[in-house]
Amino acid sequence: MSNSSESILANGYSIFHGTDAWRAFSKFINLGAKTYASVNILVDAQVEQFCLPALIEKAPSLANASIIRIPSGEASKNIDTVIQIWKTLQENGATRHSLLINLGGGVITDTGGFAASTFKRGMDFINIPTTLLGQVDAAIGGKTGIDFLEIKNQVGLIKCPAAVFVFPEYLKTQDHEQLRSGYAEILKYGLITDKQLWESAISNHSDFSNYSESTWRELIQKSLIIKNDIVLKDPEEQGLRKLLNFGHTVGHAIEAHALKNDELPISHGRAVAIGMICEAYISSRVLNLSTAELDQIAQALLRIFEKGDLLIPDDSTLIELMRHDKKNVNSNISFTLLNSIASAEIDQHCETKIISEALNYYRDL
Repeated sequence: MSNSSESILANGYSIFHGTDAWRAFSKFINLGAKTYASVNILVDAQVEQFCLPALIEKAPSLANASIIRIPSGEASKNIDTVIQIWKTLQENGATRHSLLINLGGGVITDTGGFAASTFKRGMDFINIPTTLLGQVDAAIGGKTGIDFLEIKNQVGLIKCPAAVFVFPEYLKTQDHEQLRSGYAEILKYGLITDKQLWESAISNHSDFSNYSESTWRELIQKSLIIKNDIVLKDPEEQGLRKLLNFGHTVGHAIEAHALKNDELPISHGRAVAIGMICEAYISSRVLNLSTAELDQIAQALLRIFEKGDLLIPDDSTLIELMRHDKKNVNSNISFTLLNSIASAEIDQHCETKIISEALNYYRDL
């Protein structure tokens, strides 16, 4: 693998993230004008207002692209939205030789990637993530998909984009809660592989107001390299890639419960932060995570993701949702757990009473 300050070579495509990313994007679009039959851009209302103009300014030829609009938020990450995208592509005369540009957060890149990968048996797509969560996680790695029957990411496939372009400037359009959501994934990368990244991220965090574009660029680059290295070794998530699921077994269940019950939405990052605290507790009971490191993890995450008024549902409800997690084997709920900070183990299991203990540990903090 060859990485430069400007790009990262992924599994058959490049992630452009450095100061020259806009130049790389313009070059891609200019070449694509000769290659693709047509170009469509997938957006939601906020992205169309705050992010699309800058994209067209950098690549004026996109002024002629067809815009596909979908509702924002996790609730739109479903088969009805995919059908809407397919229908619009069909109406626009798109072919398998067309291009779909997914401009937005994880819902856009997950849903758009799935729609493009299945339309006419597959058309090219590129991801331009506009959220921190998308820039460090959702837009890379090739996972596409939708929620189904209120369970997260139940239908989808692994299909890599033609390219990914990461522009930290777009983070200026994000509020603090959206930035926190992505920050949870940066903290996760530190906890599973890189103690220095973990310590730097928790010590430098305030309210993000002192984060310069260069600071974001450095954090994003470190995160991209960690995730890409893992994905390259295990693109189909048969083993090592499961490391990236730390915090997500509990976190996805919390997200799914909120979605299923039409509660106030909880951000992915906040749900994963709760999941990391709970799964750190399970790590202390199942593996060798020390009490001192468990306390450090819990207190650091609570400083960034204060508990507020969020209530975790009853144990049996969450555990039942965890049983539907796609990572499970047979009837066992699978976790990625920590031996210590920066040392993780995949395919770990425990009795449901320990899961209940972990949920109560969080409730009592």
